[in-house]
Amino acid sequence: MDIIKPNNPFFSDYWNKLGDNKIEGTLYSPLNIKYSTEYANQSSFKDYSFIITENETPIITVIISLETTPEDKKVLSGFGRSICYIESDQVDSNLLKKVRKLFSSEFDNILKETAPNSIFYQDYLNNSALSFLGNYLMDMGATANPYFTRMQNLSQPEEQLRQQLRKSYKSLVNWGSKNLNLRLLDSKTISLKDMEAFRQLHIQVARRETRSAKSWEIQYETVKNNEGFIVLGYLEKELVTAGYFIQNSVSCYYGVGASIRELFDKPLLHSVIWQAITHAKKQGCSFFETGEQLYSNFGSPTSKELGISKFKRGFGGETKTRLNINWSK
Repeated sequence: MDIIKPNNPFFSDYWNKLGDNKIEGTLYSPLNIKYSTEYANQSSFKDYSFIITENETPIITVIISLETTPEDKKVLSGFGRSICYIESDQVDSNLLKKVRKLFSSEFDNILKETAPNSIFYQDYLNNSALSFLGNYLMDMGATANPYFTRMQNLSQPEEQLRQQLRKSYKSLVNWGSKNLNLRLLDSKTISLKDMEAFRQLHIQVARRETRSAKSWEIQYETVKNNEGFIVLGYLEKELVTAGYFIQNSVSCYYGVGASIRELFDKPLLHSVIWQAITHAKKQGCSFFETGEQLYSNFGSPTSKELGISKFKRGFGGETKTRLNINWSK
């Protein structure tokens, strides 16, 4: 068995063999990590990721970093997101047991070297069970809280996916398809001018610049590298709505959307997301994730956040449960 570190020239190749083929890996390609570090550019990050291989086959891959916050807190995370822990499901139990033992040793070494104040990991509860890392952190005394997200199963026929749309959404999607000029841009058709137009729309809608211009350039690189796409919607030649979507070989994630608020009486974003869902299906993705679901009796969500959750549920699918596992000193 070998431990492959990020300075190994074949690290990305090993990552692609395992991480690009799992839902858990959708947001952890090198370019998405580059985006995450730029988004949290007030923090500094040190990469501790590693991949354990057997006969040049990746068995466990871990995307993990030490984040030092502006308040000088040390957090083990996945570059501001959850630690990403992925196991191959194509390995026998005896070998997996040995690989997990090596993982534990390497993880313990990271803990000793970094002495973190906290650790954050989101467990996807595959097969309705805690992962090995989830169990490991819980044994350390971590706490766990449910995280809800909305997902569509794209293995269904398109007509069946359409039937799952909220009744009112069907007419809204149809309105957008007829009245908006929708442009789906991928690696072959996107330009920096397109991404800059999206950025300016986002600034107009948010009424402020929420993140750096460089972060938008990285998202452009992501699309150019076939790791995402954008959908732009024009009304009478004016860009009024847009969405950015991240994907790997199995899953597509709704990253960010923006629509001019003065036109909210018109269903601007519905047809954008529907086109993204159908495009992801054509690309061979098995899942489409619209994102987090919040509920009034769980936590303290604002009315705006509850409205966004309700909006996402309108596209059908099912609400899935994961566990946010947090350990702190």
